[in-house]
Amino acid sequence: MNKEESIVKAIVCTKVLVWNSEKTKFLMLLRGKTAPYGPLTWDLAGGDVEQSEQLIQSAIREVKEESGMDVSNLESIFVYLDYQPDETILTVFYECITSSEDVAISWEHDEYRWLTYEEAKMLTLRPKIKAFLEKRFL
Repeated sequence: MNKEESIVKAIVCTKVLVWNSEKTKFLMLLRGKTAPYGPLTWDLAGGDVEQSEQLIQSAIREVKEESGMDVSNLESIFVYLDYQPDETILTVFYECITSSEDVAISWEHDEYRWLTYEEAKMLTLRPKIKAFLEKRFL
């Protein structure tokens, strides 16, 4: 094995469980068929951390980009590691409560819903989202 073959790409992502003001339902986004990752699956707002960006800044930025919502007071609650042959993805999950349920989805998404866990677990979810929700609610 040469040096280039042993290099594994590392990606750091953030995801945010955005609760409604009553903390009874949370925001789920349906990724579009042309989305770069997980097309046609339901997801939480979030994405890759940019170079020199703090994790919490990334989470806040991604929620704004993908839902149009301003969020604050995020709490880190879960870390998920996904080992692939050519890359390792570390995802840090946050949660927060929003005062507004007005959503303006991005080009990456086709639909949004405010759901309970029981409703969300019936959807087609990305594996890390499913693992997170199971850990969070069970």
